[in-house]
Amino acid sequence: MRLLWSKDSTLVAYFEPDRRGGTTSIYFRNGSKFEQVEFPQSELGECDGNSKAEGDEKYLKTTEATTSPKQWLKSRALVVVIDESWLTEGGNEHHCSETVTIAFDANHKASVQSVTDKKVD
Repeated sequence: MRLLWSKDSTLVAYFEPDRRGGTTSIYFRNGSKFEQVEFPQSELGECDGNSKAEGDEKYLKTTEATTSPKQWLKSRALVVVIDESWLTEGGNEHHCSETVTIAFDANHKASVQSVTDKKVD
């Protein structure tokens, strides 16, 4: 487990490792409690092999999926790194990594601000 706090301590990214990587949850302070912010997963493009297997190879299974918080920016945006690995029916392993910046509006709704450093092999 790892916590990454924003400078003003009103937002926190909580990283929970698991046996195939790990996930990040985001919370904002609301008075004396914290409320979870929905991660904008639906705004992210494909980073896995579900649609991008090479040639005739079809996606078989995900072997690792990690969304790890990297840093909070002065703008209160969160930078996360997404790493995914998958196998195809031909037995080949593929990887994808991208850096995603997540912005928050006044109502604490998260949205993808940018995707950079995307690498697929």
